[in-house]
Amino acid sequence: GRKAVVPPPKYKGALLILLGLYPLLLIVLPVVGELFGESRYLAVPITVEPEFFTSTLISATIVVALMTWVARPGPTKLFQRWVDPAR
Repeated sequence: GRKAVVPPPKYKGALLILLGLYPLLLIVLPVVGELFGESRYLAVPITVEPEFFTSTLISATIVVALMTWVARPGPTKLFQRWVDPAR
C-alpha cells in the first residue's frame, strides 16, 4: 500500500512562508506605493524609515498566521480531492 506522508508541523511551514514573504513585501510595497503616488515610501527599501520594516514584519507575521491556522484549513479540506487526487 501507499505509505502515509506526515506533513511537517504547521509552524515550520508558517516560518518558511514568512521568510519568503517578508523580503518580497519590503520590495513590492514601496514600489506599488510609488506607482500609486504614496511618496513616503520610495522605490528602494533601504531608504525607507525603520518603522516600515517593523510594521511590514508585524503585518506579514499576522497574515501568515491567519492564513496558516484560520483561512487555509477550510479551503484545503474542501479541495482535498483536487489537491491530492490519490486520497
